Amino acid sequence: MLSDRKKIVVGLDMDGVIIDSTVLKIAVAKKLGFNLRPDEAQPGMIEAVLPSAALNILRELVYFDPVAALKSLLVRGAKDGLDLLKKSDLEYFLISRRPQQDIAKQLLVKNKLWPDYFNSSNTFFVKDADAKNTKAAMLEVTHYLDDQPKVLEKLVNIPNKFLLDRFDNFANMPFEHIHVASWKHFLKHII
Repeated sequence: MLSDRKKIVVGLDMDGVIIDSTVLKIAVAKKLGFNLRPDEAQPGMIEAVLPSAALNILRELVYFDPVAALKSLLVRGAKDGLDLLKKSDLEYFLISRRPQQDIAKQLLVKNKLWPDYFNSSNTFFVKDADAKNTKAAMLEVTHYLDDQPKVLEKLVNIPNKFLLDRFDNFANMPFEHIHVASWKHFLKHII
């Protein structure tokens, strides 16, 4: 069992897996005149609820505005999960499509994750899902956790893909990956 453990290399998405912008998205949408439930504020759902003009404003604030973006919180269970990952001595990487690296790093610092959990040696920012697949393959990632089914579909070189679906938005979809509701559930598969 121990020799199998050493073969596990974990890849993690940032938004929706480590960083939770749900409360921020709901607040921004409210200022724009829309009432969102937490499940509606998630990728794959929010696009169906907000018109594109409102969605563009929301994304600009959540991902590009240095003041607003830093209001995002940690996903419930992420810090405990990262503690367990770190203690397990498994190699892990953050591979994110977040467009503003400086804001992303500031957000990790604010949430006390940089440099103790993530740093320049295990954190990578990529352009799109295809680049995420390429980087994960380069790093020999064997297990990847993301919150978007469309992204997981692009990770063709990763043998074990996990969908973190905290709001059960994708429960009825057919999956080619493992559906998990929490960090705790994810970690049961790898530790």
